[in-house]
Amino acid sequence: MGKDEALSHLRAISTLTRLKVMTGRLGIDAPFLTSRAPELVPSLDRYARVWLDADFRRIALRTLAPAPVLARPGISYVELESIPSFPESVETALVVGSHPLEGDLRALADGGVDRSVVDDLAGKLQMLGSQASELLGRRTIPGDQHWLLGVGVGADSVGEVSRLTDAFGVSPFQLAMLGQVHPELAAHGCLVTVACTTGAIRELAFEYRDVAWPRVIWLTDRLRSITSAAPYGAFAGAFNADNAARVEITLRPEQKAGVRVAVEDAAE
Repeated sequence: MGKDEALSHLRAISTLTRLKVMTGRLGIDAPFLTSRAPELVPSLDRYARVWLDADFRRIALRTLAPAPVLARPGISYVELESIPSFPESVETALVVGSHPLEGDLRALADGGVDRSVVDDLAGKLQMLGSQASELLGRRTIPGDQHWLLGVGVGADSVGEVSRLTDAFGVSPFQLAMLGQVHPELAAHGCLVTVACTTGAIRELAFEYRDVAWPRVIWLTDRLRSITSAAPYGAFAGAFNADNAARVEITLRPEQKAGVRVAVEDAAE
């Protein structure tokens, strides 16, 4: 990238520089920073979301997709994630925007998801009372592929969320914790996303917006049984983030809850 071109992409260069500093501090190997990030520079000038997983070994970068990859109305994004056990970054294509839930369920069936899985998913999402979805995604992992389907809920949905979570068979502790914090965390909105393979529902994720760092630390420490203040402090400081733009809690039966946190930068 030449000098003049670099000057025209200061926002993107700043994001990538901060990201490289963070991966270096945390010892994260993020191959997409050299292999894929340069092609995303024009998109990063407009929007960037950086995710840090609470094991502090995984990091992801989401930005606008250079071209739509899923045939669905909405805004297209691409997310690249580095995972230690995979030699290449995991790529997720996402389309965000309200769309009839029935249409996205049909897209899963057309994408190869077993009819029984689609029907099971439809039944579980009916517990939330929504007729529209807010996100459709496809995550490509070496040797596998996951579909993502997300619906929006409000702060008054704790009963519906508790029934859905219980139906997924998560631990009583996780169920109780989610019921305790959901009304507060969902005050700015919540996206409930289900991930499935072609043959099974895999996990359930709750994405909350604009959460204060003390609350993020409290929640992470209890769900993960760790001390997260120092790495989160470094993450927030690197990106000058007063609050976490997103907090995602991922639940699977008989497994410890997953947590990841995001900061954002969007052109005004």
